[in-house]
Amino acid sequence: MMNGKHTLAVFSLLATAIFIILWLKNSTYLPNVKNNGFKRKWIENLVVLEKEKNISSAFARFPGTHSGYNFLATKDPFVLVKFSEDLNPKDTFTLNLPKINASYNPNILVVDSFNVLVALPNSALSFTISLDSEKIDSVRLQSDIFTRFSKMRNSSAIVRALTKDQTRQSFKKIDLKSGEVIKEASIVENDKSYMGFDSDGILQFDPIRNLFIYVQYYRNEVHCFDTSLNLIYKSNTIDTISTNSAVYTKLEKFDSQKVTSSAARLIVNRECIVDSKNGVYFILSNLRSDDATNSDFRENNTLDIYKIDDGMYLGSFTIPKRNSTYFLSATIDSSHLLVLNKGNLAKYRIDYSKLLQIMAK
Repeated sequence: MMNGKHTLAVFSLLATAIFIILWLKNSTYLPNVKNNGFKRKWIENLVVLEKEKNISSAFARFPGTHSGYNFLATKDPFVLVKFSEDLNPKDTFTLNLPKINASYNPNILVVDSFNVLVALPNSALSFTISLDSEKIDSVRLQSDIFTRFSKMRNSSAIVRALTKDQTRQSFKKIDLKSGEVIKEASIVENDKSYMGFDSDGILQFDPIRNLFIYVQYYRNEVHCFDTSLNLIYKSNTIDTISTNSAVYTKLEKFDSQKVTSSAARLIVNRECIVDSKNGVYFILSNLRSDDATNSDFRENNTLDIYKIDDGMYLGSFTIPKRNSTYFLSATIDSSHLLVLNKGNLAKYRIDYSKLLQIMAK
């Protein structure tokens, strides 16, 4: 049995814990609990579910689409599966890469039917793998550690990498045959805080217009630039989060240093899907608009549509979440939106006639 002193100590600890919880609740900004100060233009019946299939929960992302086939990739080990238009698996490929550190978090991109490009951000390495002959060519990129990677149709790529002094990040155009840096540009203004991680984002390529779209995770900013790293425009997503500063802490262990976030960040934009053929991109938003109920937002993925040419907002639509979670990855195949959920693959038909009418206004 506890004596009086022990009982008092327990109650004191409980009171302190309750105080901390209430303080955190009142002092922390919780998105979507209150209104976020913007409304959406909802496009009714824009997408229709055509087909879905249960698949292995090991699949993590769409690494690419080519010649009517879509590829899905596992995270570890590196396995690619080619799917047909009716969502049936056709071929399986295991990428026999040299032994690498799992923390490299590889970006896997399907180049064409027989070659896969694997880029390792934390090692500045890229591998080109032939799926039919299993030949592997490797190139060390003449760049520091990069955080984003997107390939063009030729033998070049754009990376977002740390500068030599490691104070910020810049965009670099790199020759994938030699690994040489062809050109470098900042693109994102005032990107000097916390080594550029404050403005981390999603990098996508439009192969028809030869334009890159860079959508920031933590702010409502979009940068569009060409293959020569010339800024075409800077625009904003429709939400109101223009400032969302990070709080980072340096951790020192033995002879190494690591910079990590010491406070939770509010993610504004979760994903970006480019539809080159129809000149639009879709952004998976993490913010509820004032004209959506909390339950609707919790149960659905909300996608906002923007024009590639100028970043103009066109409208929004929703697709259901699976098990109350956001989808893992998505891609455009002709007039369809393919969505990967954990253990599920869904195919939605997009009514582009409605979009064309909106774009013509």
